Amino acid sequence: MKNNTEKILFELLRASLWNADINQSMFETMTDDDWRSVYMIAKKQALLGVVYDGLMKLPKQFYPSRLILINWFVTVEKISMSNERMNEALQQFSQETSILGIDFILIKGQGLANLYPNKLSRQCGDIDIVVKNRSHYDKLYEYLCDKTGTRPKFSVKHVNFEYLGMHFEIHREIMNLHNPFRRRKFENKITKLINSGKLSYYHINERKIYLLPHKVNSVYILKHAFDHLITFGIGLRQICDWTLFMSMYKDILNKEEVTSLLKLCSIYDAANMFAYISVNYLGMDKKNLPFDYIENKERGEFLYRDIMEGGNFGTHRKGYNVDKNPILRKLKTAISIFKRSLIFFRFSPNESFWYPFDQIYRVSASMIRTK
Repeated sequence: MKNNTEKILFELLRASLWNADINQSMFETMTDDDWRSVYMIAKKQALLGVVYDGLMKLPKQFYPSRLILINWFVTVEKISMSNERMNEALQQFSQETSILGIDFILIKGQGLANLYPNKLSRQCGDIDIVVKNRSHYDKLYEYLCDKTGTRPKFSVKHVNFEYLGMHFEIHREIMNLHNPFRRRKFENKITKLINSGKLSYYHINERKIYLLPHKVNSVYILKHAFDHLITFGIGLRQICDWTLFMSMYKDILNKEEVTSLLKLCSIYDAANMFAYISVNYLGMDKKNLPFDYIENKERGEFLYRDIMEGGNFGTHRKGYNVDKNPILRKLKTAISIFKRSLIFFRFSPNESFWYPFDQIYRVSASMIRTK
């Protein structure tokens, strides 16, 4: 259930996401304290730029005070400049890897920013890529070690580099299923879809940046968000990404294929839980969903409360893992995963049950490999 501040936030958010008209009557009695509350929630959810775009649709008489507006504008400009720097880094990285004969696929991040009406408003994070040909992974690793003068250790899922002024995460695999009894079948299915289907792409200037095929991405975005949900949490930004993707490619996505993948991942019920927020809070037409939507208010509101409490990736939740000691940090992460896997078990029993054990195995294997 939304309070008044949250109602204002979602009115601005919907106007921004869909480039829609705004209900001006909702803003007639807004005070600066109200606007500060809206700002803080948008910040907590990593949506300051997107919500600001909605605010700009209001007549000027409904704007917040000059001080609030200037502070907001400065923050949004910083987000835009960060996106521009990231695009420049991606363009250069693409040129360098092309010379090396290495093809990569961009996952998450900037590939999703292109879904938004204002592509520079989405708050960016890291540059996440997966090497298309696994045999080229070591070649890229050695190249980046040479360019950066570092030799970072492999983590559970990827290796990290600071390069071209950006944080790069080089992933070994696109998507992992935690249930070991379904993993091989799932990996084979995803590999087949990627190899047999056309990769999607977008351009940065004249450079073509490859993305996952739409049918794979429709599940990947959700699967990635669900893994974060049962680790520490997710924010509204992750729901916005998935919502815009579903809507943009509604005429391309095949309901039977997407439903089959969701069920193979054991996240079909989770998809309906996410869709509740997409439809009831973000204003998406349920006809845009590439699966049969079964609304469950109790589950949907449960997720909504968790998102509003924890903020972006759960970083605003009390007790969030900020310990500088790596051993304590891993311990707190493990405790959080076990707790939240139990909480969200009913939404995806298979993945929630196996996720903690899969993490233990991967962390242990990573520690042994780097000794």
